[in-house]
Amino acid sequence: HSSTNAELEWATDQGGKILGVNSVTYDNTQRTVNSTTWFDSGMEITYTPTASNSTALISLFAAARATTSQYLYFQLRQADGILGGGAQGYVSPIIGNVSNWANVSATWHVSPTWTAGTQTSFQIYVKKHTSSQAAAYFGWGTPSGTNQGTYKDGLIIQEVAA
Repeated sequence: HSSTNAELEWATDQGGKILGVNSVTYDNTQRTVNSTTWFDSGMEITYTPTASNSTALISLFAAARATTSQYLYFQLRQADGILGGGAQGYVSPIIGNVSNWANVSATWHVSPTWTAGTQTSFQIYVKKHTSSQAAAYFGWGTPSGTNQGTYKDGLIIQEVAA
């Protein structure tokens, strides 16, 4: 048995520390997505940053269902300004018949315009890919009066030191 003694070297903090976290969940909130134009999904998270120059990791987790080859696109917005997502920010195709649900998720690492100590909010906008397909559904709900269980959709925000 041998051991090695190594001297510790201390480095300057390079950032990346999580400064704070907030989350919000939604029960039984199903949104019908009939539009190929962006609309506010009603999913919103608020946060009060501790530093003005920090960044944010914002994660969406939800369920969706759609007809064959339908896509859902998501945008992250702050006060109607687009922070992430868009035409290239789509979530994988939700493929199957109307009774199939799929888990969808997205995470954006953004540099919001915010001020330490002042609450700000972020919204999720959604649209479907094509008008030639039937409606898509975003958010676990109770279609046809059938309880789909206790799954919750939600958002998580983590403030990250610059």
